[in-house]
Amino acid sequence: MDLIQQAEIEERLMDFEQARKTMVETQLRPSGVTDPALLHALRQIARERFVPPAQRVFAYGDLDIPLQENRQLLAPRTLARLIQALAIQPGDRVLEIAGATGYGGALLASLGGDVTVLEPSPDLSFMARAALDGCGFGSVKIVSTDCRTGWAEGAFYDAIMLHGAAQFVPDAWLSQLKEGGRLALILREGAAGSARLYTKSRGVCGYRVLFDAQPAIVPGLEKAPAFVF
Repeated sequence: MDLIQQAEIEERLMDFEQARKTMVETQLRPSGVTDPALLHALRQIARERFVPPAQRVFAYGDLDIPLQENRQLLAPRTLARLIQALAIQPGDRVLEIAGATGYGGALLASLGGDVTVLEPSPDLSFMARAALDGCGFGSVKIVSTDCRTGWAEGAFYDAIMLHGAAQFVPDAWLSQLKEGGRLALILREGAAGSARLYTKSRGVCGYRVLFDAQPAIVPGLEKAPAFVF
């Protein structure tokens, strides 16, 4: 029996609904995820639909799930804490950058956000559209462009979130926030990484550190190598 066949058997035997409840009670609540609307969404949305078939048995594990080179579906507690920090309100215009297979977009939409998912990979965009449609989130818009440029056509945003890590914050993201808008992302500096929440006030963006995390850096969001004489 090969690994794919074994994964298919394990998937058939797995109770995904119970796994979602266990994820909430053992991973998320102990990590400070307390927003009732977000917890409800996490219990209801089938995360396994957003995971490649061979990896669905890991859908509710406390780990980043690899999708492509340096692309991941963030671990549930990491993603949930980023979303909670954004404090999404019904009607908020939201941009998720490098949204991968669309799970973050589904959670953001479930909170009432008017969501656009920016995903440069055609394969991941296809997976996201299928998963979002299958879970009843067909209204989430998916666009494909360079992550660094954001999506000016939908600006200005109440909230922007990066699904992954970056080594710098592109100016375009900050400029596309409206006054009072929030940007949540994980900034990597070497092996270390920390989640930050930026807030725009009077045209200036300040930030506070939320928690430590070290997911992979999204391709294109690496700092240019320093020039050495």
